[in-house]
Amino acid sequence: MAKIKKAMSTYVVKKIDVLSTAKLYGVMMGLIGLVIGIIWALLALLAATVLGTAVRQPGLGASIGGLLGLAMIIFFPLVYGGIGFVAGALGAIGYNFISGFVGGIELELEQK
Repeated sequence: MAKIKKAMSTYVVKKIDVLSTAKLYGVMMGLIGLVIGIIWALLALLAATVLGTAVRQPGLGASIGGLLGLAMIIFFPLVYGGIGFVAGALGAIGYNFISGFVGGIELELEQK
């Protein structure tokens, strides 16, 4: 059976849409912030429970740890998402500026 050679096309990315890039980075970093927030929440709950047990008030330690954990699960994704949004926007603006001088990223695409 003979191999069929597929046509390859080369394209150059001249500009990147700033808002779509910023949204994508914001969501990706927000998800990373959620994972980090969950990890820190579990550590805060554990530390507060151990501390509460050490001072003979385990219920108080668990409730403080739970509140801190909940705050981290909300706070980290918002902060990471905001930073990701700004970083994505700045990265796209920088790419658009620099690609005007040196050319864009070349992509070699193959048709299915």
